[in-house]
Amino acid sequence: MSAKQAPGRPVPRGIVFLLLLWFAVLPAASQVRIQKILSSSKINQYQSHHLVLIDFWATWCPPCINVGRQLEVTQEIFKDSLTIISLSNENEPVVQQFVDANHPKLTIALDTDNWTFNHYGVTRSLPYSVLLNQWGNLLWEGHPADLTKAKLTKFIRQNKRLWSRPSAPFITIAEEAGAAPKPAAEDPFSVRFSALAGSYFSETAEGMDFLGPSSRLFAEILKKSKHDVRVKNDPVIQVHIRARDWSAGADAVLGRILAELKMTRLALSEE
Repeated sequence: MSAKQAPGRPVPRGIVFLLLLWFAVLPAASQVRIQKILSSSKINQYQSHHLVLIDFWATWCPPCINVGRQLEVTQEIFKDSLTIISLSNENEPVVQQFVDANHPKLTIALDTDNWTFNHYGVTRSLPYSVLLNQWGNLLWEGHPADLTKAKLTKFIRQNKRLWSRPSAPFITIAEEAGAAPKPAAEDPFSVRFSALAGSYFSETAEGMDFLGPSSRLFAEILKKSKHDVRVKNDPVIQVHIRARDWSAGADAVLGRILAELKMTRLALSEE
């Protein structure tokens, strides 16, 4: 559409895409997929208003074991407002042997399909954790030792104001659902807001992976200069798109991403 020139404010030449964010925090679809719970928490039971801390760990990782003991104390302190799930992507017999030998007090669960590990980009050194609110929105991520009591208290205090708002389950457990979740490689679109620092864009035969300011990805898709793409607040996003969907064309790909992020696209042009 053509934009009329306002007095004293010249319209830039060329096409400028203006992308408006509707909501900064969105209700999430299922963002935690678990194949099986091997051991339930001995400290508390999950409640719908709880924050959820996913603790990514492995039996071969001594720092993970030490962090797990610290998280048991954290779980006891915040048992009325927080649920901690220790998630491993190892084979069940290996993790079960650890559970039988150590009797951990936290919920121990399996992600043998690596869906949740991949969804949160946990390919770095363990241990690693993500803190989610009652809709599955990401509040914090990093080394669990860096999530101090003071930080947790702040997040919980903020969340208490939202307890009365309805929330939908964002954790899928395969053994309860009756079918195993799809592996991450089969998920054509994975789009979410992220608090991670850094930026990357990777295009391979398998598809596209991206982390960084949303304006950069939109510029890549549209084959525009980054100066021609403007995004309100320019949130950081993390995206995985399978090859056949990535090759569907710029308009189709951008439309799908904007729909996932609840954004809308406006095009301003001057003839």
